[in-house]
Amino acid sequence: MKRPKARFLDPRAVQVIGTLAHNRPFAAREVNEYLRFEPGYDARRVTHTVRALLRDGYLKKVEGGKLYPTAAGWDVIEAACGVR
Repeated sequence: MKRPKARFLDPRAVQVIGTLAHNRPFAAREVNEYLRFEPGYDARRVTHTVRALLRDGYLKKVEGGKLYPTAAGWDVIEAACGVR
């Protein structure tokens, strides 16, 4: 599986995906709601990040159209969080 182009991904959005997906599937709307009041927030960039991760196979659709990271997706999230 190819790695997403990091320059187009919003690292903070990837971190928030990890936070939201820690216990349950999430909706893309929740990522935007979580980041809405942060300085430098750009809804288009966040939406693009979610779509790119979904398109590249790092997120998968589960129950009711919600999203959840794949095993490779968790690796991307951990890299964005500085775990590795």
